[in-house]
Amino acid sequence: MLNNDNTFTPKRRRFLEIDGIEAPTAPVVAPEPSPEKLATDRLARVTEDRAAASAAGFAIANTVFELGTLVNETGVANLKKSRAEFDSLPSVSDGLRQLADTIAAEQRRDRVSSIRDLMYTNDGRLGRRGTNPSNAATFTDSSYLDLTGRLDIPATAAKFLRKSQPLGAGAAIINHRIGEAGDDSVLVRARNRKSGEGRNIFAVLSPKYTPIDLNDIASKLLDVRAFKDAKIDVSYDWETTQAILDITFHTDTDAGNAACGEYFKAGVRLKTADNGTGSLQASSYLVRNLCLNFIILDEAEIKLDRIVHRGSLDSRLDRLVAAVAKGSTSIEHFASKWSAANAEVIDVPAIPSKVVEEIKAWADCSTEERVAGLVNGYAKQTGFQLTQQQAGIIAGAYGRDVMTGGDTITKAGVINAITRSAHEDMSRWTGDALERWAGTLTWNQAIQPQFQYVSVVR
Repeated sequence: MLNNDNTFTPKRRRFLEIDGIEAPTAPVVAPEPSPEKLATDRLARVTEDRAAASAAGFAIANTVFELGTLVNETGVANLKKSRAEFDSLPSVSDGLRQLADTIAAEQRRDRVSSIRDLMYTNDGRLGRRGTNPSNAATFTDSSYLDLTGRLDIPATAAKFLRKSQPLGAGAAIINHRIGEAGDDSVLVRARNRKSGEGRNIFAVLSPKYTPIDLNDIASKLLDVRAFKDAKIDVSYDWETTQAILDITFHTDTDAGNAACGEYFKAGVRLKTADNGTGSLQASSYLVRNLCLNFIILDEAEIKLDRIVHRGSLDSRLDRLVAAVAKGSTSIEHFASKWSAANAEVIDVPAIPSKVVEEIKAWADCSTEERVAGLVNGYAKQTGFQLTQQQAGIIAGAYGRDVMTGGDTITKAGVINAITRSAHEDMSRWTGDALERWAGTLTWNQAIQPQFQYVSVVR
């Protein structure tokens, strides 16, 4: 720009204008939706999820509070905890590889052997006749009973022989039965001991048994592409070889906006045991919050298949893949909705629960005394062992809850106070018992409110 004194001052331009592009203006902040809009959207979401679950074949449980009611602080904390636990899990591919590596490290081997070729040592291990007893393998409890059961030794007697003194006396009886076994054969399944020293027999089965080991399952499931955003929770017990594989999706909904009736987990579950004690079972499941605390939960399940250990391994695994695909379809609504690319957060205010009119007539008692008396009445009616002090503590939990505190008392509010108190105020053992009792009060419609006065103590 040429000034009046013939000096030049460059025109100041914003960077993007140099290229002929208009610089961005300040971001436009959308106005906060009205409480009415939030309420409508929240109710639409949980209603849509419930309809999708029903259409997929899942049973629908009744909620403790009205559908869409905002959860309380305990509920917010519990959903956050649930999400944190989910986030800490490995991806499906990583978890399956870890499982396959764990089983591979056991170096499992199967051998079909004539029973008469076996030898039970004085120190309670299993070897082969003509071999060094020091090379004999230890038993698990179930594999020992597998062997003695095939020798027609009753379980009670077998357990006695295993512990009898001197140990050689029991071994002599078992070896005598082995010698009388005829030409029967067994499939002996062995692996490395947990300590890494020596071998362990974890099953003695029929030769017709088809092993479907966990590493076979893991390797097969690695080819399934339906679990991109899922995590896996693997529980494996070395002693029993029992395992549960939960392939799980979790809601991305903000915990502060969660509702009574909220579905928050969906997945496919596999249960199996590699020692002949159970078939391979596949199911799909949905987990739903039924209260304000995220403590009373419902897990609806669809059984997909039960695969027995007969036939070729390939046919068993193909059947497993088909079951998993069916399970993926049953939870597709939730899996796609909760995937990272489809995150959605909706918030609405709480919807007041209905008033139980019968309770309002007892005007002689305070709200706290009414709640304690109702809890006491439920306990008397159901035979639940509840102390006077525990009734008072539950009444106090009712008053702490901003959603249920006040002069109005509802059955749902009382049940919610029980679950909250179980979570916050009681020992673990007592809390677990209270949570189960709260579930009974929720589902058994024959249990009606009964007031039996009890003074409030803590």
